[in-house]
Amino acid sequence: MKQITLNGDNAVVQTGNRLGEVATYLWENGHRALPHGTCPKVGTGGHTSYGGYGPYSRMAGLLMDRVVGAEVVLANGTSVTTSESSYPDLFWALKGAGPSFGIVTSWTYSTLAAPATSVFFSISIPQYKTGDAFAAGFAQYQTFVHTAPKELAMAFSFGGNSQGINVQLIGNYFGSKSDFTTLVNGLVQDLNASIDTADEYTDWTQILVANGYGEQLVTAGPSPPNTFFAKSLVTFDLLDDTSLKRWGDYLVNTAAKADINWFAQADLYGGAISTDFDASSASFAHRDAFLVFQFYGSSNNNAPYPSDGIDVINKMLTSLSPNPAAAYPNYIDPTLSDSEWQSQYFGNNMARLSGIKALYDPNNVFKFPQSIPVGSVDNATATAPPTGSRTSTPNPSGTGSSDVSSSPNSSEKLGICLPKVMVALLALLPFCLDTF
Repeated sequence: MKQITLNGDNAVVQTGNRLGEVATYLWENGHRALPHGTCPKVGTGGHTSYGGYGPYSRMAGLLMDRVVGAEVVLANGTSVTTSESSYPDLFWALKGAGPSFGIVTSWTYSTLAAPATSVFFSISIPQYKTGDAFAAGFAQYQTFVHTAPKELAMAFSFGGNSQGINVQLIGNYFGSKSDFTTLVNGLVQDLNASIDTADEYTDWTQILVANGYGEQLVTAGPSPPNTFFAKSLVTFDLLDDTSLKRWGDYLVNTAAKADINWFAQADLYGGAISTDFDASSASFAHRDAFLVFQFYGSSNNNAPYPSDGIDVINKMLTSLSPNPAAAYPNYIDPTLSDSEWQSQYFGNNMARLSGIKALYDPNNVFKFPQSIPVGSVDNATATAPPTGSRTSTPNPSGTGSSDVSSSPNSSEKLGICLPKVMVALLALLPFCLDTF
């Protein structure tokens, strides 16, 4: 399952490949690229299925937006080719909720010419020691990026200690270093910040390495173990001052003093994600997202997760948004109720997804704790799955011993490698932890 074939601009990628392998192959075979995350060991299967955000997404869409076809094994053992013209409703469901419908064995992506010039940057902001100061700083950030050109991908990345909250603005600018500095100089001055790094690259693979804080695009061997809990939040417009103040107070007065390593980040969506692709083209529900947050906590030295750790991360979210409307499904949150994850992950697409599930997997072969439930076929418009061209000999109905539990790839970290970022943020703190 490691084959990659480039036919013109289209790349057929078997799902045993990881992002580092795909990026390296495409660059070495014509300087092609895709908009995806920068952790090289993340698998292409789950990353694509639930969206697939990366630093190039504001220019070129989510990774799923580059999918023009998929080979998938269905619950009845049939292998089919899906596209906008072949099993279009199944194709729609795969791009946003894929693991509930079958085993994708290959994606066909429409690749792009790699950016000619890219800048990787990091901007440090003086430590925030009060909730008011943090709220004011975040307000300046969100106001700036709300109207930023699509060439800018800028994340608000932060962690805390007993002294306060440390913040970096990190990301990419797809253009020249001089254009980047001209664009951000006003924000840097307003935040009393400093540009630590603004390095210009012409090699696409090297800017991916820079985004991964030096991690090479090598996929051999396991990643270090990590005991963690994470939540996500999708927002669609500017956050109000009252919410930011409440959030800042919690971060400074409570979270910063908690007995866990934690990290949070707001990633900027928009750009091509919302303007270049129709919302009806995929089952991904958050096409019009503005910021997507992750709140991530891990135990010290891989010890058992602290008893209060989950509560700390939960309140990190609810202090900002007491009644969250949306979350990112590539960040599995096991604490959400069925009604919560169905609404927050899939929104208004849930009914249609459950109808397509009834057509293609009526016996719920592909099930896991947050898989799409079998609904009414009246909610679907897909044709019935085929009965020929079997690649194995399962029960035609998908019943009995062929029942399996399928779990999506939940390794994606919003386009960057979170442990690496935690190390970078912790380097700003007056103490050192060797968790990673």
